[in-house]
Amino acid sequence: MSGGALGLVVLGYMGEDANAAICMYVFVVAIGCCTNVGFNINHLDLAPNYAGILMGFTNAVAALGGVMAPTVCGFIVHDQTSVDQWRVVFTLGAVILFFSSIFYIIFGSAEVQSWNEPKNESGKSKSFINFDIRMLTAA
Repeated sequence: MSGGALGLVVLGYMGEDANAAICMYVFVVAIGCCTNVGFNINHLDLAPNYAGILMGFTNAVAALGGVMAPTVCGFIVHDQTSVDQWRVVFTLGAVILFFSSIFYIIFGSAEVQSWNEPKNESGKSKSFINFDIRMLTAA
């Protein structure tokens, strides 16, 4: 299970201790930062020639969640002091995080895609980037 999703569920069931809730929220955000490091490099794995374009598209789609979250939260939370309503918000966030993680685990890939190499006039592939990762590790 995703650590961030578990942290969000726990956060929804924490008591009145504000310091403990802040610590749990910091944990959830820290786990999120760690996962970002893992999948953001995947753009270079999939298509080194188009990694910037891929990052732009995926970041735009990911930003939609941040745009929609306040609206969805507004539909759910009518009384900001209601623990039950906030618990629904945290649980919904955990469910979305968990299933998106499962989706990435099942369908994610690190293999260079065939469309990474553009074709020239003769139909042969030409590479934009002449970079080999072994160049970084050579002593």
